Amino acid sequence: MAVGRPTTGEVRLVRSDSPIARVAFGSLGIAIVVVLKELWPALRPIGWQSLVVLPIVVGGVAIGSLLLVTAALGEHTTWVLKDASIEIFRRSAWENRRDVVSISAIAGIDLNERDWETLTPTFGITIRLANGKRLISPDCASKEEAERLRDRLLARRGSAHRLPGN
Repeated sequence: MAVGRPTTGEVRLVRSDSPIARVAFGSLGIAIVVVLKELWPALRPIGWQSLVVLPIVVGGVAIGSLLLVTAALGEHTTWVLKDASIEIFRRSAWENRRDVVSISAIAGIDLNERDWETLTPTFGITIRLANGKRLISPDCASKEEAERLRDRLLARRGSAHRLPGN
């Protein structure tokens, strides 16, 4: 099965890092690298000032490189809703993870609205598992789509009625 091409029984939800956040991380990383370039001459010739500047340079290289890697790779979450399970794929600079949640492990499903100061509200679902964990879905295109997704999960779970606590 090709990525991004769901079969008839699947629903895919995708969330990626904001391009603004990636540009911010990249800018901070580049700024740190530029400052380190200016501090580099303090390391030569080796002397007492080198012992003061070296930890600053090493720390700056570590933080700057982490910011640049995070900016380059970002974070990506994909939910694949199948008939009997939900597969959650998480990819970031630091981990690739796949979690599978059985539909029978769902204790409740809530519709949630995320308010943003400068953007229109977005909608998704929050799944409460029997073990107490909560899974927050990537944003749906509209409130109606989020409601359809919630209703579809409730139907797959074998209950046409709302779950207790919803």
